[in-house]
Amino acid sequence: MRPLLLFQEDNLWIVEHGRHLVQLAFTLAWLLLILLLRSFALRILQGKEWASEEERLRWRLRTINAALILLILGVILIWFTELRATALGAVALVAAMVIATRELIVCIMGSLLRTASNSYSIGDRIELAGHRGDVIEYGILTTTIMEVGPSHRRTGRAIVIPHSVLLSQAVVNESFTEEYVLHTFELPLRADEDWQDAERVLLRTARKVCEADLPEAERHMRRLAREHGLAPSTVEPRVSIKLSDSSTVHLVVRVPTAARNRGRTEQTILRAFLEHMRPAPTGVEHGPAPEEHG
Repeated sequence: MRPLLLFQEDNLWIVEHGRHLVQLAFTLAWLLLILLLRSFALRILQGKEWASEEERLRWRLRTINAALILLILGVILIWFTELRATALGAVALVAAMVIATRELIVCIMGSLLRTASNSYSIGDRIELAGHRGDVIEYGILTTTIMEVGPSHRRTGRAIVIPHSVLLSQAVVNESFTEEYVLHTFELPLRADEDWQDAERVLLRTARKVCEADLPEAERHMRRLAREHGLAPSTVEPRVSIKLSDSSTVHLVVRVPTAARNRGRTEQTILRAFLEHMRPAPTGVEHGPAPEEHG
């Protein structure tokens, strides 16, 4: 029984390889035929009178391209069975690789998007995927930020964000205006409080705190406007009103400040405002306000 199986396997090997030898012979014959036809056609074109050199060159190129197409079609027809099996295997392999490395591929695409859009760079303060912080490192797959809390101070935590989120979520870059920014923060008040007086005091305090930065901030914003083709931004401190519900009034403060000092500027304004609105009892001395870092 075993010799019979070996004989059958040998026959299958001979048939399979014999078929491949026949296909190889047909391929060589087809190649030779195409070369002969191309040579014959080029000789005819060479001996023909042409209205211009450009027309002759165009027909020569068409003949060469036609011969190449016929050669490729013939090879595909001769080796169709083998090519189909190989193609199916290749497609299955590629599909498996894509499924296994889908997240990596999406991260790489997100990195390409970040590079093409130049959405942020090292040192920028961004908000992405619900996290806010300063960019300290980015690579092909991830971006690392130092988290910044509500008081604009770093929390000491590093957050690694995969670049896949760049394809589905917006990036908020707070450092677009580089050295100087228009920083915004809110002060909530009860609706029954004297918010008009609070608005006046807050605006006066903001102007006093930001007075030294105004000339340089205005020059910087004008330069950015020229570079990006935008209308110049007004850098004067502003206070606007926002209502979240009938019981709360939010005073929205917008001030110009150096990007690295946004937290310090906000804290200085808030402390000065609270000291004015709620004066300390007589005899109590106020020490210097602790320094805040942006």
